[in-house]
Amino acid sequence: MKTIEWMAERSYLNCHAVGVHSLRLDEKVRAFIATNNHDLYKNDDRLETMSVGFHPHHCDIKMYCLAGKIKNIIRERTSEDNWDAMQFHKYEFVSGITHKEIKFKYLGLDCLGRRHVDSLGAGKSLYLRARDIHTVFVKKYQTAIWVIEEGMEDLDYVPYCWSNCSWLNNAPFYELYKKPTIEETTSLLRQLKNYL
Repeated sequence: MKTIEWMAERSYLNCHAVGVHSLRLDEKVRAFIATNNHDLYKNDDRLETMSVGFHPHHCDIKMYCLAGKIKNIIRERTSEDNWDAMQFHKYEFVSGITHKEIKFKYLGLDCLGRRHVDSLGAGKSLYLRARDIHTVFVKKYQTAIWVIEEGMEDLDYVPYCWSNCSWLNNAPFYELYKKPTIEETTSLLRQLKNYL
């Protein structure tokens, strides 16, 4: 087990979205804790302006739900002629984890189709290839905890993001990717240990 200081240095409050905290447990394992004030309920892409757009990962991942219920929503790239095509704004994402600031470079409109939803409750898991384009949904005011285990790297990874939000390249992200204190990290770890 890593030290609490090691975890605090590599963890984030409001990771990807407000009310979603990320706790790095080791080099390949990260836990996510969605508190009851999270923004993940906005990720039903047909209703709200998404808080976390559809995105691939730099590696294959296995997602384990420890508490609550999460929906993993996957879409595939398609042409606008396809019957299930839906237009999204495409961006190239500069992460607040790997860089000092978050940026979205607007690339234009792009079509995604075929919506697939996996519902995960406590004790359930799923595997995602690095190239799978997904987002996560949790009902409003509900809490959830899940763990991501990183697998094989995708050497062709490009950090694209598809969103129904047309102004991500001008959005303020000052609330996201805050470093937790040792006390906040300890509190997150306590919450997580209740389910391990």
